[in-house]
Amino acid sequence: MESTIIKRIAAVVLLTIVTAISSIAQQNNPLDDIFTVSNGNGERTFYFHWTSANNELFVVEVSTDKTNFSEIATITANGKNDYEYTWICNMKDVNTLYFRLKQTNKSGVTTYSNVVSAKLQQDSESKHTTTNNSVKMQVNLDDCRSFALENNKKLKIAQEEIAKAGYDKKAAFANYLPKVSVSGAYIYSDAEVKLLSDEQDNALRNMGTAMGQELGGSLVQMQQNAATTVQQIMANPAVDPALANLIANSPTVQQMLQKLQTTDINASLNPTVASMNELGGNIADAFQLDTRNIYAGMISVEEPLFLGGKIVTYNKIAKAKQELETTKYSAEEQETIIETDKLYWQIVSLSNKLKLTEKYVELLQTMSENVEKMAGEGVATASDKLSVKVKLNQAETALLKVQNGLALSKMLLCQHCGLDINTDIMLADETLEEVLVSEAPLQYTEADIMENRPELKSLNLATELYHQNVNLTRSDYLPTVAAFGNYVVTNPSCSNGFQNEFDGFWNVGVVAKIPICQWGEGYNKIRKAKADEKIAQYKLDDAKEKIMLQVNQYERQIEEAKSRVKLAEEKMSDAEENLRMATLGFEEGVIPSSGLTEAQTAWLQAHSEYIDAKIDWIMAKVYLQKATGMLNK
Repeated sequence: MESTIIKRIAAVVLLTIVTAISSIAQQNNPLDDIFTVSNGNGERTFYFHWTSANNELFVVEVSTDKTNFSEIATITANGKNDYEYTWICNMKDVNTLYFRLKQTNKSGVTTYSNVVSAKLQQDSESKHTTTNNSVKMQVNLDDCRSFALENNKKLKIAQEEIAKAGYDKKAAFANYLPKVSVSGAYIYSDAEVKLLSDEQDNALRNMGTAMGQELGGSLVQMQQNAATTVQQIMANPAVDPALANLIANSPTVQQMLQKLQTTDINASLNPTVASMNELGGNIADAFQLDTRNIYAGMISVEEPLFLGGKIVTYNKIAKAKQELETTKYSAEEQETIIETDKLYWQIVSLSNKLKLTEKYVELLQTMSENVEKMAGEGVATASDKLSVKVKLNQAETALLKVQNGLALSKMLLCQHCGLDINTDIMLADETLEEVLVSEAPLQYTEADIMENRPELKSLNLATELYHQNVNLTRSDYLPTVAAFGNYVVTNPSCSNGFQNEFDGFWNVGVVAKIPICQWGEGYNKIRKAKADEKIAQYKLDDAKEKIMLQVNQYERQIEEAKSRVKLAEEKMSDAEENLRMATLGFEEGVIPSSGLTEAQTAWLQAHSEYIDAKIDWIMAKVYLQKATGMLNK
């Protein structure tokens, strides 16, 4: 007896010593693990893990010089001995950081851990500074939303669409400004351009000869006629006595008549003929242009004065399209948030159901052990043992399914958020004992809904686009007026007899085009565009009615979810009491094992329904925010 008492005292003393040593170790260095990794975008993530008991508050501090520390996080004790925290460092030009943990116990006494250093790692480098404990990445709903919005490919595409629409808008505005262009050309031809035919060229080059022949013949005829006339007068003076007397008595006249009779007319015209031929050749050469090498250049300026309102309409359409792409981005952003929330709360639901299933398995394991003992004592049958084992196997199978479903759901969330699918994440709401739901009503009006819903904005803009399309179609059948100006440089010169030199000239003008008759083409196209505008307006009106119906639907879903939560709470309370009584009855032997398993199943079902009702309540509020256009406000 004394020996037994001594052993018990020794065990108590040993346990006290071990507890004291453990407490001292925890106080001296509770910050026992730091792990650094790169998250892929230049930032560094630190994971902290420590164990500590009997404390109420922890403060994680950081320093770059091991002397001056600043606070980065405050963690309230959760009643457990194991703690984890994640911190992302954005500091630049720092190689080493120093961390310490300040802890405050329930008596208000503050102690500090040892200082632990950690080097900032780059790219894919990672390093344990003390131990190799596995640490989870802790994220909350806002973190998941931010990751998803930052890495979503559809949002990146939508951003590029907005940029494209902006470029179209700038291009449409450029139509208001003058268009300036420069053009040039070089042409080589194997033959020259001739303004005269071969017959005309030959006539010019021989015009002296032709004139000499014509004039020489006339002069010879005149010479012959003059000689005949003199002979006739001298033979018969009575014809013209005065002239006959002059010819007979005047030596000068006689000399002139003699020279006239002896002169060779054709020989006298030869110099003149040669000169005239030379002149004709020069004229023919002047009409022969050297156009085998042609150079041309032109600077043009065009300015539209009136195009039937087409430019103004194009600018309005470009602006509306840019706004439309912005609303599409907003709609895609909301869809991304909705999908993120669904995945997030699905994991929270599965995590809580995992805890329930684990507890349910523990209950069945305990029950199986008790039935085994009772069967050994003869108060339970083999059928009872088999029934409980079947239930336990079913529960363990369900537990495995929930574990796999939770792992796959986390992988899906990581993929959606742009993280590596093997990232071990821990959701902030996953560790809570109770998921809190804000009961504050969402404040909105019908006007707010009409203004905020991106779908309505898109339909409004679509209606505006169809309206502008009517104006654009009408502009095709209105008069157009444009001004232009050109400066042209050519070689050969166009303003100096086609000389082989560069020379230029400018011109300005106005051109107008007035459609007269298209046989009803424009009228019918305009009517078609107006019909499209009416269709867009009808779609907008229909969407407004459906959106208000959707809002009312989600409002009712919220109320329904709230009612389900209250009913689930009552049912859960009843199931707890039923399980307690069934357990007592089974232990007293007044309730069979089947009654206890039914109570346990009802308990599991009641808790599962409570979790589902809570998640449905949360998602109904999210859907209502989306329906009112306030999700990303």
